[in-house]
Amino acid sequence: MTMTFDSDRLGAMARAVLKANDLGASTKPAPSLYPHQWNWDSCFIAIGISHDSTERAAQELFSLLRGQWRSGLVPQIVFNPKGTGYFPGPDVWQSERSPDAPRDVQTSGITEPPVLAISALSIWNNAEDKQQAREILRRLYPSLLHYHRFLYEQRNPDGDGLIVVIHPWESGLDNSPPYLDAGQRVHLAYKPQYERLDTLHVAAKNRPTNKDYDLYVYLLELMRAVDWNQKRYLETAPLQIKDVLFNSILCRADADLARIAEIVGEDPEEAHAWHQQTSAAINAVLWSEEHGAYYSYDRVAGRLLPIDTVA
Repeated sequence: MTMTFDSDRLGAMARAVLKANDLGASTKPAPSLYPHQWNWDSCFIAIGISHDSTERAAQELFSLLRGQWRSGLVPQIVFNPKGTGYFPGPDVWQSERSPDAPRDVQTSGITEPPVLAISALSIWNNAEDKQQAREILRRLYPSLLHYHRFLYEQRNPDGDGLIVVIHPWESGLDNSPPYLDAGQRVHLAYKPQYERLDTLHVAAKNRPTNKDYDLYVYLLELMRAVDWNQKRYLETAPLQIKDVLFNSILCRADADLARIAEIVGEDPEEAHAWHQQTSAAINAVLWSEEHGAYYSYDRVAGRLLPIDTVA
């Protein structure tokens, strides 16, 4: 069978989806299920938009960075005040309990895979006006550097360059088999009380189970109880994963951050050093010779999670 591929039609359909979900300065990932701005969603969206508009792609990233914390954390969600029907909302996260959280927007208290520098460099690569793109990178660079420093300073407890994921939502693979494996060893001291809203938009069979959500909300409440103090929480966090996908993306992002530094006339050596450290640690810690594959490492259990996934 011969398959035909109409790239123009596919491109037009993709543009139509993004236009329909455009909130002005940012783009929601889904019309009703995800009515706010999500971190790596916006980064991927900006990569797409950059093929048509350098300025609008940059706006997507600047909008995301409105939610950057003083510590450097770029949150998983920047909440849209007009967005409704999503749980857990800002009233559950209560990120304002942290002195590091922004005061002019509401956010979640965790992050997502660090696609930000990759997205920023894509804007440069796809831009026709390099002078305009260089100015955009110059404005973005301090925030990008601050975010990577946050990861290496506050989420790198063993100092080996492998960043620790403390919630399945940070991984991008929320209820994938490795996180089900690691999550089943988390003892819930109590059953969280909450009302799910996602199944009002999507069939329950296509969503995480209630047991999964018990874990998600429980971990959220543990972090909230220490006012989102990242280092303090890591001392006792019941779920700590050196995630292979997160750290692989970080490797690429470190390399792209170094390239951005060169473009804007900054020193790339810090980003180069991070890239070398993390890539070496991925090979040393996350490679399984027995299985011939890379796997995430459960820091609490002290073992690899040898389950094949897209990661």
